[in-house]
Amino acid sequence: MKRATSIVLAFLFVAPSVARAQRTSVSGDIPIYANGGLPDLTIDPKRFTSQMEIVDRQFQAGSCEIEEGTVGGTGYRRLLRFDTVLINSGDGDLRVGNPADPANPYASWFIFATCHRHYHIRDFSNYVLLRPDGSVAAPGHKQAFCLEDLLKYETVKSNNYTCANQGVMACYNPKTGERLYQQRIGDKGGSYSASPVAADGKIYLSSEDGEIFVVKAGPKYELLATNQMGEVLMATPAISDGMIFVRGQHNVFAIAERGK
Repeated sequence: MKRATSIVLAFLFVAPSVARAQRTSVSGDIPIYANGGLPDLTIDPKRFTSQMEIVDRQFQAGSCEIEEGTVGGTGYRRLLRFDTVLINSGDGDLRVGNPADPANPYASWFIFATCHRHYHIRDFSNYVLLRPDGSVAAPGHKQAFCLEDLLKYETVKSNNYTCANQGVMACYNPKTGERLYQQRIGDKGGSYSASPVAADGKIYLSSEDGEIFVVKAGPKYELLATNQMGEVLMATPAISDGMIFVRGQHNVFAIAERGK
């Protein structure tokens, strides 16, 4: 990749303090050099330090953060949160391949996270918060599951890898902000242009691959049905009088329970 690779947030425990996230600071132009067609990744230190923030979040028993050891216990935890942005200054793209493909030479670096229901890159990044005397105040780590071109450090065109369409659904408690679950819809990747719609205790999610996934509304992820429509779906479904209307690439579908 000729652009930076952005990784999802990592968390650490820290003492009380105040910080504001500044996500616009980057390290200026990084020249790409001839590296035999191979990537060369390094952390952007300016981005790393300029947008740290300290937040309090509540975690319940059974949450993915507890299961994966991202936080050290249940209840309210004080976190140091930051992005990890990697600069690729090599002249080759980073290609990790399909984690589910046993022929992928990097397959052994992936682990399937049963809580999130998607693959993580194991040992992607580890962090240590040190006291002034050099002793460890708190450890932290992050399993990456998505790499994307986010920031342009040089003028050479990138292949523009993106995570914008991953088919990952998240559910939050609106009162506390607690994330109740994060789940890849239908246990597969996909592109979604349509917004989710809800009715009768169900959530309907239309993918560009022509599938409508029906998920039970509630604090736990439960896939109720998968409906193959046979053509590309881009528009958000509409619900009226017990019917759901779906506009596909070539047809408009009106769907209702039999007998109604």
